Amino acid sequence: MPEGGGPLGLDAETLLMAGGFVLVFALVVVFMTFSFTPMLVYICVPGGVLPAAIALLFGAIEWHREKQLKEFAALLGRYRRVRMDDLAAKSGKTSVETERLLTRALQLKYVDGVVDRATGEFVLAGAEKEQVFVERCPHCGGIVNRWAFPEERFPCPYCDVAVDVPSAASNASMGAH
Repeated sequence: MPEGGGPLGLDAETLLMAGGFVLVFALVVVFMTFSFTPMLVYICVPGGVLPAAIALLFGAIEWHREKQLKEFAALLGRYRRVRMDDLAAKSGKTSVETERLLTRALQLKYVDGVVDRATGEFVLAGAEKEQVFVERCPHCGGIVNRWAFPEERFPCPYCDVAVDVPSAASNASMGAH
């Protein structure tokens, strides 16, 4: 299990279990000793019940964050490559929030990949090896200079006609990079 992002780097499950454990035993002590010595209540509540409740609260918050990150990582897993702007729109977040989520998902190893800053795209790990380089548009001859996946289509920036990306084998036989 990867490290969490909660206090002390603990994940949600650890925070919830520790908080619940301490809370149960602190409440047992409070209820068992209340009739004998009410003074122990003053020790057990601030020393056990309050920290346990805080741990449960942080655990619930961290559980929500981890759930959000896992959903975001599942969204990323559906694409070999996705523009960061499109990713922000698909996740319903701003580009800054999306980049922050992506950074956290990469740190916790929920997803593996790289951000290509030149194109503003996120590429899943391993997918970058499948890409082929398209140097020129086959229709107008314009210089495209773009990486794309085999069997992908994208519009030419000059003639706006769809450019079909050949497979890596046929691209190598044509003498492209």
